[in-house]
Amino acid sequence: MKKSLLITYFFPPEIGGIQNYLYHLCDGIEAGKIAVLANQRGEDSLNFDQKQKFKIYRKNFLSPKFFKLWNIFLFLEVLRIIKKEKIEFLQFGHYHQFCLTGFICKILFNLPYLIYFHGVDLSIVKNNKMKILLFKIIAKKAEFLIANSDFVKIELIKLGAREKKIKIITPAVNAEKFDLSAKNDWLIKKYNLLNKRIILSIGRLTRIKGFDLVIKAMPRILKEIPNLVYLIIGNAIESNYKKELEKLITEFNLDKKVIFLGKIEDKEEIKSRYYNLAELVIMPSREIKHKNYSHIESFGIAALEAQAMKKPVVASAYGGLKESVLDGQTGVLFDPENIDRLSFIIIKLLKDENLILKMGLKGRERMEKEFSWSDRLKRFSHIINI
Repeated sequence: MKKSLLITYFFPPEIGGIQNYLYHLCDGIEAGKIAVLANQRGEDSLNFDQKQKFKIYRKNFLSPKFFKLWNIFLFLEVLRIIKKEKIEFLQFGHYHQFCLTGFICKILFNLPYLIYFHGVDLSIVKNNKMKILLFKIIAKKAEFLIANSDFVKIELIKLGAREKKIKIITPAVNAEKFDLSAKNDWLIKKYNLLNKRIILSIGRLTRIKGFDLVIKAMPRILKEIPNLVYLIIGNAIESNYKKELEKLITEFNLDKKVIFLGKIEDKEEIKSRYYNLAELVIMPSREIKHKNYSHIESFGIAALEAQAMKKPVVASAYGGLKESVLDGQTGVLFDPENIDRLSFIIIKLLKDENLILKMGLKGRERMEKEFSWSDRLKRFSHIINI
């Protein structure tokens, strides 16, 4: 395999879907065949980096030097690493103007590059003629454009990318690392969950995640399932949104029915304990429209994790979630504008334990057969060596 350099803002120890995706691709590559240039994250970065089998370089991309003159300083740093590590291929972990570095290296040194696309990075390109033009220039010279879903592939084509350059590598999970028998007695005691029926959402507290939709559905669900509790895992990225959620909880008198668990470690053995609390995992993501662009969930790694834990997923029929969840088989898709429908689906599933079991088994089987990281790494190795 050609030795490559991955350039990205988003990388562990920071938690997130893109971070998870890029890390697993790097971690599965043969030692000595990948190096990473990522954003500086303080002491956490140092501790994390020392434990990895691949070299990680850190720079503060958001400092005035890199933010205002990124094209010069990033280019020089990339050149230094290319020379030191004998890099043969550049990877950009997500689309951004810094991908111009790849374009320049291709022109000057004939160094090939590829770009990963996750959906959110394309949302800021749409409806802006200058950004679309820049995208076309960068995409034209790229060796490959890696889309994380069919949904993102379609969006790339709409923006003018050549279909033959687009390869799909969806996120995956290491299903074997999710512990189906993980113990969580201490969590049940801590949050007073004994004899409760539980639904769970996991993700950063941002409006796109749509957790407010579940809270609005809770009063109707509680009429049928009075001992239901809704758990939300994730840190508050948008403080105003958490305040909105808290206001809804107060308005509907749900103080003991909706519990924020905060941020947890991004490790399978830790997540397993929390997933094992729930009967269903809810992913009510919505489209967020801004003045010049819209933002849609491009895939949803939590949906894969839930299926690995034999949990049916109730998810919005938007974006890449339509690919991560098999409607009627590993979960149920719904229109996030229809809260009554969401209520109906949750009630129906919670009243049919056999259906929950059947969907859970199908989800686990699907993750083991179709969504393993070993398979994704084989695809990646094939692409980079074409």
